[in-house]
Amino acid sequence: MTLHVSNWKRLSLYHKRDRTRCFNRSFTCVSSRESYIVAGYSDGSIHILKDTFENFQTLELPLKVTVQQIIWLSADSFVTLSSVPDHDSESNVIIYCYKLIREPATDSSRDEFVLVNEHIIAVREPPYPITAFDLSLDARTLICGFASGLVISIKGDFLRDRSLRLSVLHQLKEPVTNVKFDIQEPNLLYVATTGKLITISGKVVSVLDHLGVAMNCMDKFNTPLTRDSVSYSLVCARSETVSFIRANTLDSFLLFYGEKHYACVNGDILAIVFTPSAKSNSKGTVVPGIGYDKKSETLCRIMLLDIKQQLIVWEDIVPTHVAHVLSRGSKTFILTVDGYVQELEALSLQKELKLLTKRSMFDIALELAEQHRIPLEERRKLVLQYADYLFRQGSFSEAVKYYISEIQSCRATEICRKFLEVNEIGNLVRFLEALNFHLLASQDHLMLLLSSYIKLKRYSSIEHLLDKGGFNIMSAYDICYKSGLYEQALRLAKANGLHERVIDLLVEEGKYLMAIEYLKQMEPDVLESLLLISGHSLISNLPKETTELFISYYTGTYYPIRKEQKDTNLKQTKSAPYFLSLMPYSNPLVSLDGVIPEQSTHEDGVTKTPESAKTSLAELPNPQNCFHIFVQHIDCFIVFLESLLTKTNTEHQTFIATSLFEAYVRKSRNDISAEGAIYEKKANALLSESEVHLDLNRVFLISQILDFDEGVRYVQGKTGQMLDMFRSYCQKNDVNRALAMLRTHGNEVQELYTIMLNYFCTDGNVDGWEKEFQKVLQFVITNRLVSTPQLVDILSRSSSLTFGDIKQALRNMLRFFESAIGANGRQIEGKNRRIHAISEQLQILKSSAFVVQETVCSACGSELEPPVVHFRCHHSYHMRCIEDECPHCKWSSQL
Repeated sequence: MTLHVSNWKRLSLYHKRDRTRCFNRSFTCVSSRESYIVAGYSDGSIHILKDTFENFQTLELPLKVTVQQIIWLSADSFVTLSSVPDHDSESNVIIYCYKLIREPATDSSRDEFVLVNEHIIAVREPPYPITAFDLSLDARTLICGFASGLVISIKGDFLRDRSLRLSVLHQLKEPVTNVKFDIQEPNLLYVATTGKLITISGKVVSVLDHLGVAMNCMDKFNTPLTRDSVSYSLVCARSETVSFIRANTLDSFLLFYGEKHYACVNGDILAIVFTPSAKSNSKGTVVPGIGYDKKSETLCRIMLLDIKQQLIVWEDIVPTHVAHVLSRGSKTFILTVDGYVQELEALSLQKELKLLTKRSMFDIALELAEQHRIPLEERRKLVLQYADYLFRQGSFSEAVKYYISEIQSCRATEICRKFLEVNEIGNLVRFLEALNFHLLASQDHLMLLLSSYIKLKRYSSIEHLLDKGGFNIMSAYDICYKSGLYEQALRLAKANGLHERVIDLLVEEGKYLMAIEYLKQMEPDVLESLLLISGHSLISNLPKETTELFISYYTGTYYPIRKEQKDTNLKQTKSAPYFLSLMPYSNPLVSLDGVIPEQSTHEDGVTKTPESAKTSLAELPNPQNCFHIFVQHIDCFIVFLESLLTKTNTEHQTFIATSLFEAYVRKSRNDISAEGAIYEKKANALLSESEVHLDLNRVFLISQILDFDEGVRYVQGKTGQMLDMFRSYCQKNDVNRALAMLRTHGNEVQELYTIMLNYFCTDGNVDGWEKEFQKVLQFVITNRLVSTPQLVDILSRSSSLTFGDIKQALRNMLRFFESAIGANGRQIEGKNRRIHAISEQLQILKSSAFVVQETVCSACGSELEPPVVHFRCHHSYHMRCIEDECPHCKWSSQL
């Protein structure tokens, strides 16, 4: 695998501080561990600093030899290595072991490193400096490589043993530049020279690569090169590449042009120092905004790479050669040959995350947040920001994955709206399904999910969602119905008791018989409203079946029929065919004693309810509510009303009978055939039946509107409207019936004589009826039914009457007037005498006192006491015992 570093993003994640001088120019090596930094010098001295670069201790080697290498055995012990010449052209390796001695006191200022052991090991080779070393994981094997190509192994306990075991591992022709143990295989050793790279495992020596590695350009590396790859053991920095070694193999490369002279690893960060030459400067990549003279040999470029995230996290130029790069936690120290230290401090986690999100590097920010376990709320916010970024970039599938991961805290409605705007229905469904799975979906979300399923034609998902429920049933039904999923809509309506919707859908599909069968399953308290809603359509297509259902309900003989199961044949007209079996509409009824009634099943699948388990309405419904259903269906209406009329419910019987009468009359008037006459006879029979109660006002109005005379006369006779009835006979010149009524009701309704007299006095009407005329005229005159001028006016209207016809009547009238005048005169004389007597009494009262001798109340019998009332009749009362009149004397009211 080969990666191009030039394609990596640059992101400055370090803050540079001012350079400080901490070492003399004569230092030869530097090493750090935990809280201490140790520098060795050519004069045999050791300078120890704390991790804050404060002076801690200075040591002098027993022998004034150059300190070539410093190796830490543990956090509080280290050794120095020096190769010095011997007397016989041989050399010795001098090892000094130092250990930190901690004082029992709490004052750490008294701690110090002391020399605890020293070893002088003879090497039968000419004296060459130690150019490379490495210590095994158990700190008991030290590998040293020399400039002569010699590789030796020194084993033992450096702090305790008096002598160590020396063995020569290999002799190379080129100078050894680097030696490293394999991290995963402790017995495998990598040795790099200026010309090749070999491995040593026991006595087996293998050439891994025929390209050498510069000194200090190889380091251990235990980090995956990418997020998905395995870990490596070593990293080697070369002029054009950075190679990674795994399992004794050069596996991956970074194309990275420029001569390197130093490379070290701190976690995921690889520090690369370029050789300060015109060639490397011309090929290398320069940080924007930083200029330098390409001819200058003292400028040195340094770069920090985050291998795992594939980022260039720092790039800078230092004014002189870099000797070492030390890492202390979040800080990196660049040590130059002049003794100066350049400190680079990593940005705080919050600043780093802010910078990463600003540069849209959300994946790195998320990994960093997870690694440092930042608060959950901040991590969720970061994930949602990343999801929004992916959405803006068009990576909808990745975006919805992150939205789902933080579904507990995301803005669900806003996210749904975003996916709808870009028509990403598939990803919208994924998000809504996750909401539903975590029980976070509202009814609106479920409706949106259902609509999305329908658009994607995922019928199995639609079925599953409808079975699960939790949404607004009416909204779900409307969506299925408008989308053409009639079967699902019907199934949903049946399962949730939306009977009106079931009937509407069946009627719309023309399944009228199925609608009738479904209505027969309804409970009585539900059936009426459904009949009133769907009755028009059903009776227009199935008049007989619909009328029978109306009759059974309104006569109280309706009982619901249970059906075990019945499949529908509805088809989807707007979507692909998809059929669901209907849930059985079953509702077992339990009798009062708790025993489930037996049911008998017939061949047609209908389960009939036994008589003992039947339920009906407590009282018959008002049939007037359904009369409008039978408009334009008068035959069905007559059958319906005839069935209702046999019931004894007197509350509605009058209305039913009157409506049936109207239906008969309308049918007879609309049908001029023999059948019309039959219905007219039925109307007359209905009038003549004494047990049938009719609304006479309605019958009269109907008869007048439809010109049904028998009805008019019937009402007039029943309601005592003799005058109207009598006038109708006179208008039709039906004298016989008029005279018959006059004889029967004349004494009760004397006005009939006046009407009859008016009729006879009309031109020509008296002919043939002279005797009857005389009787009528005599009765009118005798009973003074009209005044004399009115009588003269009535008689003067006829041109056929003679004086002889009315002579006797006039004579009788005059005698009557004479007797009446005499009676009136006698009454006047009596009244005058009474008035004269009363006047005399008044005169006596005006001239003399009125003596009251009563002492007790004439009403209660108790003794009188004021206030009292005295009447002229000599009766006295308490004021409380009477009101305005004397109870004993009627005439006292005239006082």
